[in-house]
Amino acid sequence: MLRILVALKKTIFLRLWATTCQSSICYTATRKRVTDSLLEEKMASAEIRRLRAFETLVSADVGRDLNLLAAIDTVLEEIDVGKMRFDGLNHTAEQIEYFLFKRATAIADADELVRLYDSARDVIARVYASVKARHESAESDPRLTDEDGISEGFAELLEAVRELHNHLNRISWLIGENAADHDEAAPGEFQNADDFFAAIGV
Repeated sequence: MLRILVALKKTIFLRLWATTCQSSICYTATRKRVTDSLLEEKMASAEIRRLRAFETLVSADVGRDLNLLAAIDTVLEEIDVGKMRFDGLNHTAEQIEYFLFKRATAIADADELVRLYDSARDVIARVYASVKARHESAESDPRLTDEDGISEGFAELLEAVRELHNHLNRISWLIGENAADHDEAAPGEFQNADDFFAAIGV
């Protein structure tokens, strides 16, 4: 009888383990398909911009400045590189958010991490302002056309930068929430505010 119970327990454990592994594999495979699909979509958008710009270069009339066309191609390449960089950072930030959301234990040096992420968020805010200024400049430049792809490219880059800014803000908030959840209550009763602040180390 004991052998039967042990065998039954082992069978149930193995089935649960197989189900867990299968769910994990399905989740990983599904996430990979979604990520690949988004990457293909982003690459297609960049390729379309470059194709339009190349067509404009080929079919440009003689009166259009060739130096301007070369500058357009350079800016498009810069935008595409920046977009790929921020897309990668956003992907990593999403993973960090998920990790923090699921974390049940206290995070070491939480206050320092909050300061670091707040600082990084402020840097990205300045990057956003810079890209926005360039976008507005491109839109008001009479030498540029919609077919050049500059305005569209800057709009997509702005969205990627804005997304990263929001990710950093959420990460900072999640770290702060983790620290608050694991703060130990100050012991004892206090006669005045000075005693309370002394107890919590302020």
